[in-house]
Amino acid sequence: MTPEIQCISQGIYKSIPTEDVVGCHRRSQSMLVWAIDGASTLSASPFTTFGDISDAGWFARKISDAIPKLATPSFSTSRLHRQLHTIRREYFDASSETNPMHDWPVAAATVVEIATVSPARLLVSIHRYADCFELFHEGRTASNPDHGVPARLIQTFDEWKPHSGFAGSELSQLRSRRCQQQRNEFGSALTLNPVSAFNAKRIELTLNTPAQILVGTDGLSRAWDTYGLMTKAEALKLAAESGLGALLNAVRCHEASLAHRADRKRRDDASGILLSFD
Repeated sequence: MTPEIQCISQGIYKSIPTEDVVGCHRRSQSMLVWAIDGASTLSASPFTTFGDISDAGWFARKISDAIPKLATPSFSTSRLHRQLHTIRREYFDASSETNPMHDWPVAAATVVEIATVSPARLLVSIHRYADCFELFHEGRTASNPDHGVPARLIQTFDEWKPHSGFAGSELSQLRSRRCQQQRNEFGSALTLNPVSAFNAKRIELTLNTPAQILVGTDGLSRAWDTYGLMTKAEALKLAAESGLGALLNAVRCHEASLAHRADRKRRDDASGILLSFD
């Protein structure tokens, strides 16, 4: 199993590492790919527990680092459940258990496991938590003369604001929701509550090769689910033909033309991993 792989991850703050992580783990007859999106920090400072990374960014990286260890012989929510116990202890040791619950980290994630059934057939198993995404296409994509030359990424930085820019009733509602998530009373995200490991929406499907698989975070999926710039199929086609940078640039160009809305961040960290199977 030797697909062509493209990765992209772009944060929006100059001095704050992105809270997204994408990754890939190869095995002899299968592989795992994943995207993890740490939820926007709601504290007054971006660095509340760790000196150089937000709690959400730390949490996303801890989950990402653990995924290869959770995948023998295949990805297991029960092993993730045990790992979240360990991550929870590490977080409370680092924070001295002084952070309020609404500041505890939360993450969306999609973990996609791909196994070779035959030279021309793939078995795909998906575990999705909250609003990360996965897209699939069977068949070849058109040849683009610019493919293989990475698009020059549009990169401008936002100023981080206390509570990630949220205020008033919007901030109160988000904090209340985060507490519900930590009690596993709301939504399907991963949290410091180990029971959240079992929140995954599970999907299985088969793909005939050639095929493309795109996994990413909601900063990238804004292209279709927030801005309506294109359909999911068009987004995957653009990424497969012209590279992930072309898809991200379409999002960033559109965002540059918008007036800021108080009910959401002007932009978001955006990450994806694209696999092309010939």
